[in-house]
Amino acid sequence: MATVGVLRETAGRERRVALTPDGAGRLRKQDVSVLVEAGAGSRAWFGDIDYEGAGAVVVTREQVYAESDVLLCLHPPEDVVAARPGQLLVGLLGPLTDLDLAQRLASAGITAISLDLLPRTLSRAQSMDALTSQANVAGYKAALLAAEAYAGFFPMLMTAAGTTRPAQVLVLGAGVAGLQAIATARRLGALVTGYDVREAARADIASTGAAVLDVSVPRGTARAATPGRCPRTRARPSSRASMRRSRASTW
Repeated sequence: MATVGVLRETAGRERRVALTPDGAGRLRKQDVSVLVEAGAGSRAWFGDIDYEGAGAVVVTREQVYAESDVLLCLHPPEDVVAARPGQLLVGLLGPLTDLDLAQRLASAGITAISLDLLPRTLSRAQSMDALTSQANVAGYKAALLAAEAYAGFFPMLMTAAGTTRPAQVLVLGAGVAGLQAIATARRLGALVTGYDVREAARADIASTGAAVLDVSVPRGTARAATPGRCPRTRARPSSRASMRRSRASTW
């Protein structure tokens, strides 16, 4: 019988956990043993008793390392050297930004699967796409943080004492996180404008009801850009006027 171990996250203000009690219960139904480090889900509002109720066994961190075949985490554990050769480590490991981690795992004989590198274009991988779900949450939270940090109010407020105009919000990038940020800011009552260097993404922005910032991008430039970087662009002289017209129509 395979054994899956769940590690408690030690990174800063991280509140998530790699496996919920519901997930643990589904693994148990497939005859997979589940070990959970004590307190692993406490900051995500999952108590040890919830995991035990799902059939998992709550143990110490040392036992998770010693008795598991597969280790689940979000961020790479600081004490990953405690893992033994042959173990499988699954999480959002970010190996492309931490080459030293990749080297240490390889030297220790640990097989690692980083879900942030999972090709989302494969239909069979859709249910394993952790990155999209987390980007969705990040966009939502970004809009809330912006509203909290802003000295005014996002919506238009009409009171006996006067009226406040709605905030004007510009969201750069219309990927999963950007579109969620646009949608959330609009629900909060702001006048939202979105921008993305990709022509196809501009239709996605418009579909949310937000205005689209129009800047000049040489045709084909976005496709030829270096992966991970946006090409240098120059705003058209009429861009500001275009933005004002879009906002006026939204108003």
